[in-house]
Amino acid sequence: MKQPLEPIATYKGAKYPIRLRDLGSISISIEQDEENPVVSVDQNGIVHAIRPREATLVGDYAGVKDEVRVSVE
Repeated sequence: MKQPLEPIATYKGAKYPIRLRDLGSISISIEQDEENPVVSVDQNGIVHAIRPREATLVGDYAGVKDEVRVSVE
């Protein structure tokens, strides 16, 4: 089963987190060796494993950045 990335935004004072289902407003970059990529992310937000190693996905939403470490085994 392929499941797209489903980012969640939280704001100080917000009662509940906001689920961002449209990745169009989020800039996603991948920190990895460009000559030996570990993952790719398609336009639907599906992360595709390429080879075993680790990479970092960085999301930028309106100037607010967060990252998640991805490990491919």
